Amino acid sequence: QDLTPAEFYARCAATPVLPETAAPSPGAFEAAFRGALDEADAVVCINLSSGLSATMASAQNAARAVPGRDIRVIDSRSVTWGLGSQVVAAARDPNPITRRHQAERYQIARRSIRRLTGFG
Repeated sequence: QDLTPAEFYARCAATPVLPETAAPSPGAFEAAFRGALDEADAVVCINLSSGLSATMASAQNAARAVPGRDIRVIDSRSVTWGLGSQVVAAARDPNPITRRHQAERYQIARRSIRRLTGFG
């Protein structure tokens, strides 16, 4: 259920039970991958640190459910701004994803992640 920030904090104040998070299901990732692949030749999925969440495992399982397609699942080994900065760096790359440039684009994203975090 989607909540506005005000609704979220109002609910937190009204109960002693704090909210918990759960990783997206592999099915949710698979649907997102298939939708993205309707419009692109490849998907790069940069995820919350696998050391903190099952999100990475869900994404990897979903990628295996879409055989024959170029889906790259990357463990950011980070959260919040560390994760966001990796996504922004990959998105800002000026080279468009085309069939000819997929591998190059992936390597550029990996280098950007490695430069920002030391991982990747």
